Amino acid sequence: MHHSTFIGYLASIYRPANYVELGLYEGETFRLVHPHAKKLIGVDMKLNSHTNELKKLEHVEIHECKTDDFFANFIGVIDMAFIDADHRFSSVKRDFDNILSRLNPGGVILLHDTDPENDTLINPMNCGDSFKIVSLLEKRDDINVLTFPLTEAGLTLVTRKNSTRTQLRQKATSKKGWLINDCLTCIPGSKTLWNYLLAEIPGLEDKTNGYTDYSILADKIETDYNSEEVKPKYIIRNGTYFRKLNINVPTFCLIQDTQYNPVQTEVINSCDVVVFPSKFTYDAYKDRIQPKRVEIIQNGADFDFFKPLDEKHPDVLPNSIIFIGDASIGKKGFPLVLDTIHKMSEMNFCLIMKDDSTLDIIPYEDRERVRMFNKVPMETVRLLINSSVCAICTSGNEEEHISGIEIGACNIPMVTRPVGRYSDDRNDIEWGVIAADNEFPEKIRFVLKNRHLFSPRSYYSTKYSTALSMKKWGQIIKDYT
Repeated sequence: MHHSTFIGYLASIYRPANYVELGLYEGETFRLVHPHAKKLIGVDMKLNSHTNELKKLEHVEIHECKTDDFFANFIGVIDMAFIDADHRFSSVKRDFDNILSRLNPGGVILLHDTDPENDTLINPMNCGDSFKIVSLLEKRDDINVLTFPLTEAGLTLVTRKNSTRTQLRQKATSKKGWLINDCLTCIPGSKTLWNYLLAEIPGLEDKTNGYTDYSILADKIETDYNSEEVKPKYIIRNGTYFRKLNINVPTFCLIQDTQYNPVQTEVINSCDVVVFPSKFTYDAYKDRIQPKRVEIIQNGADFDFFKPLDEKHPDVLPNSIIFIGDASIGKKGFPLVLDTIHKMSEMNFCLIMKDDSTLDIIPYEDRERVRMFNKVPMETVRLLINSSVCAICTSGNEEEHISGIEIGACNIPMVTRPVGRYSDDRNDIEWGVIAADNEFPEKIRFVLKNRHLFSPRSYYSTKYSTALSMKKWGQIIKDYT
């Protein structure tokens, strides 16, 4: 099989949102990937008649420059990349490092000319010495490397290694940690930060296990600690609902609520590290606490799962605005949702409700433009998001709004009150816009009219991916163990 055919077939399975090809030659591989990618970027030092034709394809960028110059100006993430530019080992390594640093979790890198079938091919006009990259990559324990003897030159496939693989878990047994969490209310099937920590941090054990009596939870954990022979090296805990732990191990707490609870002062001041999901949340506490160390770590979304889809939900009306939340008057600001629905008679609305609300809560005259979905699984949530054109967040005291990151991961822009991470990111426009309560219809119309200004998936993936969040949590653990 020719390597271009193989890469095209792989793209048909993976369907990357962002594909980058370094070294276009005549564009054969690029053309085979094109039907399966949302956006394609090609880079070559010198274009020819074949590669100039690629500019006519939709969703394509072609750059005539050195790869180093391209990466010096490239801002974004990559789902799939093919490296076939300068065949010198030093250049291949730089290209690989530049791609890997921008690779989405679950992304794939392909390198050509890595297994020449005979020595005559090891020259600058053919494979060069790019084959040397393989032995270097195979020594790393953070990536998977597989080389195929395709055609005469060979092809190597590289992915990031999942940190939950058996060998990495075994390496981490000496750094056993305890996770102590409250019981969060979520859409069925959804994952919270706690799920990701358990899946991605080797050696982390859930000590709560559904135990939700907060009045004696700390007593239970202390009893477990005193009775177990193997003590934890660290503890990750929720900092909101139960008292401080009288256990002398490094303790890291996450504050999830902007509504201050007096018990939190003692908890926060006793912990070695206090993590807030946004500066907006930290600002609600900073005058009442004296923490040893503060970190702002956004609770990222799964960009492999939440992504743009061509498929639409059959029950969502055309030109729908999406809202995810509940019908509460306070925190989720549902009256503002009703007001927006009423004032935007030209638009339809898709409401994903975390409670048991019915369409009866929508005024009769607006009801025909609204579709409501209650407690649906995440696969349906993803489909509903992709069936919408814009989203709104009306919460009055949102700490971060994970749903908004998931919406942005599907490349849907947001109009929101100045809360949580939206307040942190208010000077950036790529993700969406901030609106005062009386501005929601105006701002939504602005977003719809100027959709080309917004690229939320590209923006969010560099700041709010689960991989980045886990990396920051991993660094905290490393600092104290």
